[in-house]
Amino acid sequence: MRTWVTGATGQIGSRLCIELARVGHEVTAISSRPAQSTSLYQWVQWDMSCDSFDVRNVLTPDVVFHLAAQTSAYQARQDLPADVTTNLLGFVRLLDALRQTNSSPHVFLTGAATEVGATSSGIIQDSDPDDPKTFYDVSKVAQNLYLKQCTSEGWVEGTTIRLPNVYGGVGGDPLTERGFLNQSIRRALLGEDLRYYSDGEYIRDFLHVDDVVNALMSAMNHRMAVVGQTFLIGTGTGTRIREALAEVARQAEQITGTLVHLVDAIPPVGMYDIEKRNVVVDSFRFRDRTRWEPSVSLEEGIRRTIRGTMELS
Repeated sequence: MRTWVTGATGQIGSRLCIELARVGHEVTAISSRPAQSTSLYQWVQWDMSCDSFDVRNVLTPDVVFHLAAQTSAYQARQDLPADVTTNLLGFVRLLDALRQTNSSPHVFLTGAATEVGATSSGIIQDSDPDDPKTFYDVSKVAQNLYLKQCTSEGWVEGTTIRLPNVYGGVGGDPLTERGFLNQSIRRALLGEDLRYYSDGEYIRDFLHVDDVVNALMSAMNHRMAVVGQTFLIGTGTGTRIREALAEVARQAEQITGTLVHLVDAIPPVGMYDIEKRNVVVDSFRFRDRTRWEPSVSLEEGIRRTIRGTMELS
């Protein structure tokens, strides 16, 4: 099939492009950054937050994976117009470009588990209503609404897949707080302290990027079973932040020989309450419809991420 991947230089997009090409799909990798030469797929530079797109320049897609995003909730709060322009208007420009193709491609939009807020049980599932607590999540919920409307208009077929704490890979912005575990791994390899808040007792569902890519591929292969739907995916296993950092410190110390300290730090002023939640994702519906299962344990995922980080340094 002909596929487009936006955000193709990012943490997930870079891996997804390779996997799509590996199994024989035609890939158009779209990024706001300058195109990179590769024999695997076509690169297209397009900053959709600024410009519209002439679809006549590329092959009409059968499937689109929209991964391009500004992912910092704090950056969104600091500059609302920029966040809306990047995340919402950029996505609308993409949908409008696809409408011009008159081909009704299937669009897979990646969202965030934080769009449903927090629950008293700490377990979130597809039936939980949207309850965004940050401007970033407001934009992501709005993206989902636009996708649903465009689907009802017949312009595209849409599916939204909301992700928990994703880690692993080497792409993406190293400064965004959503790369918490990746940032911690970089610091640990430098022998720096790893910091957590409130005794590190908050629980997260950490999902390795390889499992994310496999989920997106499974969704594409079962797209008639997921069209028009919104799904939450995750491992279904919760890990305390302190325990995850302890595993990072342990593996980094084995490699560098430097003891990495864990520090209980004072939360910064203005920290969102959503960061104080416990969350485990119940992804039964998605697993049932796509036969996807996460396969990378946290220990193995940290090992892969450390290896990939060291290969780049």
